[in-house]
Amino acid sequence: MKFVCTDIVEMKFVCTDIVEMKFVCTDIVEMKFVCTDIVEMKFVCTDIVEMKFVCTDIVEMKFVCTDIVEMKFVCTDIVEMKFVCTDIVEMKFVCTDIVEMKFVCTDIVEMKFVCTDIEEMKFVCTGIAEMKFVCTDIVEMKFVCTDIVEMKFVCTDIVEMKFV
Repeated sequence: MKFVCTDIVEMKFVCTDIVEMKFVCTDIVEMKFVCTDIVEMKFVCTDIVEMKFVCTDIVEMKFVCTDIVEMKFVCTDIVEMKFVCTDIVEMKFVCTDIVEMKFVCTDIVEMKFVCTDIEEMKFVCTGIAEMKFVCTDIVEMKFVCTDIVEMKFVCTDIVEMKFV
């Protein structure tokens, strides 16, 4: 477990059977993790107010985050999560049995996902005000988005979604 932290008010971890955790954090108010059986977690974070994770059986989580107000994840059995995020106000995920999630996000106000049994989600997003997904049993979702105000999906049993 490796932490390099400056000016953090509160950090809380409840962790079992984790191989490696790496954080490089500056000016974070609160970080809360409840983690079981995670192989690797890597965060590079600046000026985040609150990060909350409830995670079970995740292989790898990677975040590069700047100026995010709140990040909330409730995750079970996810293989890999990768985020490169700048200036996001709120990110909320409720995820079960997702193989891979990849986001490259800039200037997004709110992202909300309720996801079950999705294999792959890939987003390249700039200037989106709000993204809301309620998804079940989707194989692949790919978005390349610029300057979209609102995206809302209620999806069940979709094999592939692609937007440019």
